Amino acid sequence: MTRYYSRNCYANAEKRIEGWHYDLRLALWCHSIRRPKVHPLDSICAKDTGRPKRRLNKHERDEITDIISESPWQLTKQEIRNVIARTKIPPWELEVGRVKSGKLTGKVAIVTGAASGISRATALLFAEEGAYTIIADIDSKGGEEAVTQARASGGNAEFQSVDATDPSQVEALVADTLSTYGALDILVNGAAYQTETGPVADVTEEEWDSGLDLFLKAPFLGCKYAIPAMLKGGGGAIINISSAVVLRGSTFSLPYSVAKAGIVQLTKTTNSQYCTRGIRANCILPGVIDTPGSRRVSNSPSIAAKYADGIPVGRMGVPQDVAKLALYLASDDAAYVAGASFLIDGGINNL
Repeated sequence: MTRYYSRNCYANAEKRIEGWHYDLRLALWCHSIRRPKVHPLDSICAKDTGRPKRRLNKHERDEITDIISESPWQLTKQEIRNVIARTKIPPWELEVGRVKSGKLTGKVAIVTGAASGISRATALLFAEEGAYTIIADIDSKGGEEAVTQARASGGNAEFQSVDATDPSQVEALVADTLSTYGALDILVNGAAYQTETGPVADVTEEEWDSGLDLFLKAPFLGCKYAIPAMLKGGGGAIINISSAVVLRGSTFSLPYSVAKAGIVQLTKTTNSQYCTRGIRANCILPGVIDTPGSRRVSNSPSIAAKYADGIPVGRMGVPQDVAKLALYLASDDAAYVAGASFLIDGGINNL
């Protein structure tokens, strides 16, 4: 395919749209010293500003998208920053062509604990639905695999190695997101690691402290540093992952159960304090979901067979079930949903 280079094939948009990462690749071409050919779309651009005189039609957008899709370019974050600095156009105002349409078109999302399980499924779905998704986790291997999977499906994602219990790392994660993308619209606090402890009298202080650090302190830190960033952009959506265990108690881990109950109150308090300023906070309470963590705790590689008979819907939950609910809560479809806790357990808590 013939390559075209032009400084005149980008435009302002009234709102953020999906695919800006790909648009930046084209913007990088636009400022290349070499211009072997003038792009046909130059004919609709104003000579004084270099910007289109009108919004590009679908055919024109598709043409540019085709050019971009065959590009070998892979931009680093620094290259993205350089492009923004050179064009003086923030990424959410670039409009060349929509790479993909979706419920989260043009949104910027951070998903913690996204190297595996529910958070990974959520991050992948967000990326598919148009969000630029930051996959944050301490597990570099799993995080990079998730990024590869997201990009293979046409999504926009990057990995950040982050310990969600470390205030400085969480603060840096949010600051880096703002520096690179200019906004933060969605936060999913999903970092967790299912561990088993003994009865209350046998739980050590170390088990208690480490459990509350990961299961409760981490989502608190996520909210603490994400909220100011969201307020700068006029609002956002926070989704905290709790557990259906808060309704029944747990036989396998006291710190986990107590912390997950605390997440419900963290969600309600966050929403009551910031909902009037445009930030919606909601909570998801998953039941038994077939994840690597639940298999480990149950000591069963076939957890579905172990639990499915006791679930009214007749099957185990899978991470994608929870991800779809998270997508709804993150999207504009849930604009009137705030401060709520959603049980997703196949009906087992109604028995």
